[in-house]
Amino acid sequence: MKSKSPDSIFVLSAAAPAVDAQARSALEPVALAAAERADGISLVTCHRVELIAADALAVPDDVHDAFERSGARSLWGDAAIDHVIALALGLESAALAEDQVLHQLRQAVASWQVRTDGRSLVTLDRLLRHALRAGRAGRSWRPARAASLADLALDRIEAIAGPLTGRRSLIVGAGRMGALVTAAAAERGARIAVASPSIDHATRLSLLHGAEVWALDPGTQALEDVDSILIALSGPWRVARATLRALPETAVVVDLSMPPALDPVIAAEMGERSIDIDDLARSTGAPSEPLSGMTPSIDRYRARLHGLLAETRQAFLADVAARDEAEAAGRLAERVESMRRTSVAAFLRDRPELGAATQAVMDDLTRDLSARLFRAPLERLARDPDGRRREALDELFGP
Repeated sequence: MKSKSPDSIFVLSAAAPAVDAQARSALEPVALAAAERADGISLVTCHRVELIAADALAVPDDVHDAFERSGARSLWGDAAIDHVIALALGLESAALAEDQVLHQLRQAVASWQVRTDGRSLVTLDRLLRHALRAGRAGRSWRPARAASLADLALDRIEAIAGPLTGRRSLIVGAGRMGALVTAAAAERGARIAVASPSIDHATRLSLLHGAEVWALDPGTQALEDVDSILIALSGPWRVARATLRALPETAVVVDLSMPPALDPVIAAEMGERSIDIDDLARSTGAPSEPLSGMTPSIDRYRARLHGLLAETRQAFLADVAARDEAEAAGRLAERVESMRRTSVAAFLRDRPELGAATQAVMDDLTRDLSARLFRAPLERLARDPDGRRREALDELFGP
């Protein structure tokens, strides 16, 4: 592993609402390719495209330019470190400490570790380990009724169309997000139908939540009974426009997909009743009744997460410093041993009359003497609180 200063940590962050869904979609392949070239990590979620690297100089100029044109942020050093930890804690998410981003970051890190196969830069590796550990700890403190992204979507629907209780909601998609939305809608008493490219996934959700299973294009008659639609797909929702135009004029559609799965023509026709992932990032809407009264608890939780961020940053920097001190001690030990071997070899070359046994004794004797002389300095160097001992080392022995 190669060691880099924490000051070299670099992040390009394209996040909603500052960077819209279309621009983020265009940046996704750029980030994926750049991660391969720079031994970095690409993190793609519904709200963000991130490139995390150990060194800004490893990121090609065209990648910098592409992110800059989109309005993305560039972060170095302490700001980048805090950002990575905040990502894992969920402080950067639309829904505070939601689980999805930690799961996605963990997957991205695992893929990076497999791809780099031992070439991963040690400083970045340690930052990510500290960040993921903090993310797990922070989730263990999470209030039972803290809002998820699914809750935010349902809050927006209820703010526009009223309570979901007893009313029909169609969930399109039965993956991880579709499952979260289905569970949240069931908790609010909605009558749920699930449509998915995977019949098996839709069936599993129907059994868990008493939902009906519908076709991906359920037809005009079915949609006449639908009050809300929540879409969570990895691609476009392939449904006839005639089907969607059968929705009641009061129905609300929330598209949680990235890029958006809803036909843009239909979304434009629906106006404010069509809400995409960027709309959720801009505003969480009015809190729904089940979450009312949670603000003091959530504020305390947010403050606790910020405290954990600061603690994690300090633990990471201390970890890097300790490794640097150990490496400095190791480098000194290697230099001392190299100097000893060179000196002994030069001494013996001028004394050919000494036999092999005597040469071996001298080699052992000088090695033992060297170890005794430098043991205490090496131990003190490995406990170098402010770096002054390493500076003295460089002055005395050279870099």
